[in-house]
Amino acid sequence: MNQFIKNQPVVALLLLIAFAVLLFCFVMPALNYWHKLNTVQTSIQVMEDLSLSETILLRLMEFCTGLGVFAIGASIGSYLNVLVYRMPLGLSVFWKPSHCPQCGQTIAGSDNIPILGWMKLHGRCRSCQLPISAQYPIVEAKAGLIILVLFFWQTLSGGWNIPVRIPNSYHGFVWIIFYTKWDLVGLLLLHGFLFYTLLTWWLIEFHQERIPRYSFLSASIFVLLTLSIWQKLSPVPSGFSQVIELSRTNPVTGFVSGLLGLGCGGILGWVVQWINRLQDKTSNQSLATHYFTALTGTVLGWQAILIIVLCWIPLGLISNLFQSEDRRRIPPHAIFLILVSLHHLFWRLIYEQVFLKFSV
Repeated sequence: MNQFIKNQPVVALLLLIAFAVLLFCFVMPALNYWHKLNTVQTSIQVMEDLSLSETILLRLMEFCTGLGVFAIGASIGSYLNVLVYRMPLGLSVFWKPSHCPQCGQTIAGSDNIPILGWMKLHGRCRSCQLPISAQYPIVEAKAGLIILVLFFWQTLSGGWNIPVRIPNSYHGFVWIIFYTKWDLVGLLLLHGFLFYTLLTWWLIEFHQERIPRYSFLSASIFVLLTLSIWQKLSPVPSGFSQVIELSRTNPVTGFVSGLLGLGCGGILGWVVQWINRLQDKTSNQSLATHYFTALTGTVLGWQAILIIVLCWIPLGLISNLFQSEDRRRIPPHAIFLILVSLHHLFWRLIYEQVFLKFSV
């Protein structure tokens, strides 16, 4: 009984997962099946419909896959915590095992499970019993949610939020996973890399540390090389490749698109920093703003970073006006991260409403 009470947070989480399985995999398919039985359907809909047992099995596979994706994201979030702590100190981020920041004791593998390990220990080190920051499970949960949202919103939807690229007519778990659409998988990995990198930099700023320059350089080079090898990961044409008559299959096309986004993001980052200094003479953001905008432009293109920054400038100015001296420690790029997330969710709609209308 004492052991049950001690592990109550873990038990509550497991019960929540069990409830989600029951709701998503059994209750919702049953309600949908009952609704279809009482609704007149066309012949095409009848052909595409699944039986109740098939629907439940499909939902179970979707849920298990989603749970696995979340677990992978949470594991990445655990590594992001390592990067946030070690990179500013110049420590190795690969070889030294995880340890308690208070007593230095190596953390056992069973205690290092993302989210669950922190809950099992009630937020305290097993060795010294000193509290472990709640940042660790929060970051792990955020990282899991990032890849989970990208997986369902972007990948399983057939890429409906990706501009220019024609969305897959047949989408969902079966058509995207079993008949693998590799360009969507690549976009999932690349965009996940972008959001994880931005989150890591934001957390470093949150702890009032300086973002290492090599972090930005290595991330930018990695993205440019990736776009050169796999041009489909840059779906929005830069416009410059059409001027010099480069085909979409030419490796230079992806590199040029990423390079234009990098340059545009860097220039816009300088503009944002200049405006902030006009408003606040004590503002000292070093090169962090350039890192955020330049990497985002490299991955998403110059069109995306232009829209994001144009929205960020007035919102940033307004937030600075209402920000008291006690809240100056909050990193200024929180609004930027929110805008990048919202833009990505509705990327296609924004691109079609802004750029395609002007190009017609």
